[in-house]
Amino acid sequence: MGTGEWAIDRHAMIESYLPTGATVLPFLGLLLEMPMPVRVLVTDDDPATLAFYGVLLEDAGYCCVLHQGPHLDVTEVAQVAPDLMIEDWVVGGQTGYQTLSRVRHAPETAHIPIVVCSAAGAQVHTYDEWFANQGVMVIEKPFDIDLLLERVAVLLDGASV
Repeated sequence: MGTGEWAIDRHAMIESYLPTGATVLPFLGLLLEMPMPVRVLVTDDDPATLAFYGVLLEDAGYCCVLHQGPHLDVTEVAQVAPDLMIEDWVVGGQTGYQTLSRVRHAPETAHIPIVVCSAAGAQVHTYDEWFANQGVMVIEKPFDIDLLLERVAVLLDGASV
């Protein structure tokens, strides 16, 4: 996806919280006190898997940004401004090492918790030490749904697993 496709219409986002027919200005103070939904960026090359993540995470109360295709660059990740990333390790034949390494080293994205969910066990395990050093959590596919949701909640709370 091109960079322009990640633009967020903040006015439309604010209006989505308002009752039908309400305007933004009378509710601005109330909106500032409302918690914003936690945004999870999910990258996977399989549309069915992305749809599954979307349903699972949105049912759990998270706002999902789903990306099918190649790994995003740091600029695109920063524009999405996720609270957490879930990445398939191998997307389009490429591992996510370069992307995740850049995300970890860029000041604007270094704080984002990352979960790698992948069926590429052998490829993933060659990076176990790097994952541990970078605070990246790995969950192998197929995974237990409750385990994924538990780990997402723990990472968003800032605790370690």
